[in-house]
Amino acid sequence: MAAQGLIGRDQELRVLTGLIDQLTDSGAAVVVLGDPGIGKSSLLRTAADHGRAAGLRVLATTGIEAEAHLPFAGLHHLLRPVLGGVGRLAARQRQALSTAFGTSDGPPPEPFMIALAALNLLADAAAEHPALMVIDDVQWLDPPTQDVLTFLARRVSGDPIVLIGAVRKGHDIAFAAAGLPELDLRGLDEAFARDVLARHAVGLSYADTERILREAAGNPLALVELPLAVRAAADAGMEAPPAGPPADHTSRARLHCPDRRPAAADPGRRPDRRGGQR
Repeated sequence: MAAQGLIGRDQELRVLTGLIDQLTDSGAAVVVLGDPGIGKSSLLRTAADHGRAAGLRVLATTGIEAEAHLPFAGLHHLLRPVLGGVGRLAARQRQALSTAFGTSDGPPPEPFMIALAALNLLADAAAEHPALMVIDDVQWLDPPTQDVLTFLARRVSGDPIVLIGAVRKGHDIAFAAAGLPELDLRGLDEAFARDVLARHAVGLSYADTERILREAAGNPLALVELPLAVRAAADAGMEAPPAGPPADHTSRARLHCPDRRPAAADPGRRPDRRGGQR
């Protein structure tokens, strides 16, 4: 069964939509963990759509490496829709947040005061309009923003706020080690993997599709990209090499076409959002 366009993620989506649907005067936070290409972004987008349909204010941002060196860039992007409420903060908190965002001059503010200002800004906004915070690729956010998110995630239980943050496995960051509830996103089971593959492997031989199924190991992005690599290898007159040892799923397409590396299959880059699940 496909949940709102996702294949094989009904159980995981129920966890997130359950938090959203139960949101009243208290909130919750959860960390979504998963390998590259496993579907974290697709799951978060679907949860965000559910939140909007439920009438929540959705605040969202995605970490990108290009801005990881800019302090508070991620926090500024996340809070922009509610920055109009800064004037209601206590003077020290208002000054701290404004200085961090460069809208006022002053000495470097204390990190705690910035985090407290962000929490109270969100709490005030959520009191008027319950909020869903969706943060993808937390590991690529600038470190000060990560620190504030960790602070927020441990304290939103007192306000009508749900915070969902996705972290790529293998990144040892404070947000993922803060003792928050975790949703471990694993590979699709065989039936769902075959369903995804069937939509992208039209025209491939039975042997190719079975091989892709084995190598993808349930990774949705690999199930989308490996058929492209197999076709590219065939067009170039190359024979797919023998399968190697397990590797990063988003780089497995290279096994099929070593001299032609599709940009979207590079594990260091984000795939086209029009493609499969991340």
